[in-house]
Amino acid sequence: MAIPALSDVVRSGASAFAGGGVVVSSATLNVPVGAGVLEWSETITDASVLVTSRVHAWLAPSTDDTDENDPELLDVMALWASALAGGFTAGLTFSQPCSGPIRLHYTVT
Repeated sequence: MAIPALSDVVRSGASAFAGGGVVVSSATLNVPVGAGVLEWSETITDASVLVTSRVHAWLAPSTDDTDENDPELLDVMALWASALAGGFTAGLTFSQPCSGPIRLHYTVT
């Protein structure tokens, strides 16, 4: 099995977004405010998600410098998403305690 060149992977990923075939949605995880947590998971409701769907999630970029949890400053060790009927569970693992809202972008295929 041949491993594709990085330029091919980037090119194919960019064309999927540019072609309009993928819809990017947003969600906010509401990590409890207080002492902070090292792990958090939350169920996001989205009627387009089936049990057999693939959900790809990533941290949403900061809209301005006032975001409580700027993705550039979060020390996220793991981010995962698991499809459910009518939604998905998203989870984060941090290297240090974290709290407050964390914005995600995701796609469903």
